Amino acid sequence: MEGNTYQGLEIFEVNGQTNFALLHLRRKKGELDIMSSKTFVSFEELSKSIAKNYVLQVVLNTGKVLTKAAPMEATGTPDHSVHQAFPNLDMELFYYQVFDSHSFRMVSITKKTIVDTLLDELEGYGIFPTHVSLGISDIELVLPFHGLPIQGSNFILGEGTNENQPLKHIAVLNKEKMDVQGLELPKVHLLGFASILRFLFPSNEKHNMSGINSILANRFKNGRFYKMGLCLGLGSILTILIINFLVFSHYRSLSTDLQGPIDLEQQAELVQKVKARVLDKEKKLSSILGSNNTHVTKFLDQIGSSIPETVLLEVLDYQPLLRPIQQKKPISLEKGQILVSGFTKDKMAFSEWTANLEQMDGIGAVEIQGYEYTTTNTDHFLLKIALDATGQ
Repeated sequence: MEGNTYQGLEIFEVNGQTNFALLHLRRKKGELDIMSSKTFVSFEELSKSIAKNYVLQVVLNTGKVLTKAAPMEATGTPDHSVHQAFPNLDMELFYYQVFDSHSFRMVSITKKTIVDTLLDELEGYGIFPTHVSLGISDIELVLPFHGLPIQGSNFILGEGTNENQPLKHIAVLNKEKMDVQGLELPKVHLLGFASILRFLFPSNEKHNMSGINSILANRFKNGRFYKMGLCLGLGSILTILIINFLVFSHYRSLSTDLQGPIDLEQQAELVQKVKARVLDKEKKLSSILGSNNTHVTKFLDQIGSSIPETVLLEVLDYQPLLRPIQQKKPISLEKGQILVSGFTKDKMAFSEWTANLEQMDGIGAVEIQGYEYTTTNTDHFLLKIALDATGQ
């Protein structure tokens, strides 16, 4: 949600002139790189360089923020340290922030109305911080990498022998650079850098600004989530629409090809296929009807009239198929043959009937291919009658 680009802004004063030191850092493969480091003297100039969608840590270090050392022996809550440095302070009207080093403790305070006015002014220029710090408090994040003495935009910390007041303000804008673990950092951007470290490595801050900073952080996260979600949603919808359009175009093209006019070559090919199918069906029909229907009808009539009352026919099949009919294969018939199947209740009458069939003109032979006992009174038979040359 926070991204990998961060901004640290210190607002400080030199000889009564308000300055804005803006630092852009990017985290890549676990390292921080400086993208840009600029200073401005007006909100108008500053607003043109602020990136609205990135983290913005603000440090307020003007003359309206008072910073003072507190006794190291003071114990208890941070409020006790504040009262040690600023006795009789009305905590309801002031924001404070405390940081400790190994040799001193510093307390920074400012009126709540000053912070509120600053935030309103920043928002008027479209600038929305994610966190606000006071004075030099964030410098405690840099001390493990640099140590004392350390010099920033308009101050020197830890120089001299005055243990009660280790902080010294300077009246000249510091344009020198310093080395922080291999990073060449302009000293004027030291507190901005420290505030970014505060964001990347949250620690137990000693202040009473949790309420205002929580509001600022949540507003930033909600705004970034909305913008990212909106872009992602629009991107997904656009992708779906493009895929839908491509699929529609593909099938529309296929449909157009199928519904379009057929050229002469395609027409000729279709006609040839239709003719071939018609000829194939004619051949099959001719093979079935090729026999002499007159003689067939005669034999069938003779067989039917000779059937005794005790015989019941089931099937009478002239020229039965040798195999089932298949596409694009000729029909194979058992020519000159008649299959007769049925049931008989009298074996003697059945035997006489088959003998009489063999005596008929045009019948070559009668073969009993099957005879089964189905019930106590009924038998099933299958006859194969072969016609002679005159009967086919």
